[in-house]
Amino acid sequence: MRPPSRIPRPTLSVRITDSDARTLLGGAGVSLFQRWRDAGARRVYWPASVAPENLTACSALADDGFRVVGRLDAHSGAPPGEGSSGLPCLTRPDARRAMTEAIAHAARAFEEVIVERPPLSDCRCADCRRAKGKRPWGEFRASAARQAAQEWIAAARAARPDARISLILPANGDAPEAAGIPLLSLAPLFDGLLMGDSEAAPSPVWFRWLAEIVGRKARGALLPLTDPLNAALSMTLAGAAELVVPADLAASPDAEPLSRLAERMESLQHLAQLARVTPRRGAALYLPAQSGFWSEAFSLDALEATGLPLRPTPRFPSSSNVALFTRYAAADRDLLPKLQALRESGATLAVTRALLETLAERGTPLPRDGLLFWPDDSRDIAAARDLLLRPLGLNYDGPVGVTLSLFGFRDLVLNQTGDRPGPIHVELPGKRLMVAASSDAALEPGAAFPPGSRLAAGAWVHLRA
Repeated sequence: MRPPSRIPRPTLSVRITDSDARTLLGGAGVSLFQRWRDAGARRVYWPASVAPENLTACSALADDGFRVVGRLDAHSGAPPGEGSSGLPCLTRPDARRAMTEAIAHAARAFEEVIVERPPLSDCRCADCRRAKGKRPWGEFRASAARQAAQEWIAAARAARPDARISLILPANGDAPEAAGIPLLSLAPLFDGLLMGDSEAAPSPVWFRWLAEIVGRKARGALLPLTDPLNAALSMTLAGAAELVVPADLAASPDAEPLSRLAERMESLQHLAQLARVTPRRGAALYLPAQSGFWSEAFSLDALEATGLPLRPTPRFPSSSNVALFTRYAAADRDLLPKLQALRESGATLAVTRALLETLAERGTPLPRDGLLFWPDDSRDIAAARDLLLRPLGLNYDGPVGVTLSLFGFRDLVLNQTGDRPGPIHVELPGKRLMVAASSDAALEPGAAFPPGSRLAAGAWVHLRA
């Protein structure tokens, strides 16, 4: 059998804002371009809506071996709608024309364009009310968003037939949820998807859920200004193939944050090989697309940091032997019979108090026989976690703040995300865990993982049975 091909390390990219572009155009760019290239960056996201000298700078970047991608906020040139947020109307012809013209302008200048927000609107103008008809607002906004996205892509391809159009989803997800964005139907329209912004770290749970729908189109993540190294690690473990550094970090006088990230790339390549080749295992976490869970995705990241490996999925986990159901599962109106069938199959199931309360308020209480209850208090989590880990063949005792990533039946990665390290005891029963790789110099590859080991904040270790 031919061995699997080596997965390349995550690509490093740099995102330039309009103000950054003006600084670089003022003469500061040449030395920075060299530093970026030395650090391993190969792609630059450059603002598309600037004057002709912008393209001169882009040509200089291209000559230096960078792939230059035009970035824009398609909303910025459109007149605001009659809503509370100032977002454009997706019904008025002048607003739609302004957005498609901005996309077409960018596509004429760049082979690839990335749009920084999905088509969003909370407008309730007369045009929107007329177009909505008797449909609920959420259904109307979902349809309008999909139509707008299709118009964006058509405009770009009319300007450049081979144009690639990608999309950035915000890290916190508030805007897509508030506007009723139909991710299941919208995301696949684009050639690639990035997640995140400079203010908040992207959600690994949401990214893995999205990859269940669009596969490798879920390309990567924008790293935040705060703690970008840990975000790079968690997103690499989530399967991200690209890490985008904000220019505020990449353009610092010594480019030190980018250099530190570059130093980690070899170890990230090791984790990328594992995360993007070996199937991930964990307790199934059912998150229906209509639940809008992404507006609070960070609460699910915190849930995973209790030491319970999760496998987020938009589809009901009918063949899983262990699953956790939060209040977001209640968005599935057929949840109860599905849960009953899964329970009768012998699966280990846990539910949260919030789910029970949501179903009870709806008048469809969930029978509690044969269900485990996931506690609200982190001090009570260990017992419930142990019962869910058992079907996965994993024993773990350690502090809250450690993320466990279980790949196949032999590989386990521990990542200390909390700032209060404690002793860790972990085992795959009947198997001896050896250190395959680590960011902690005290844990040498080839050594056994001793019970009671501690990981420094931000450190990780790959164990292999």
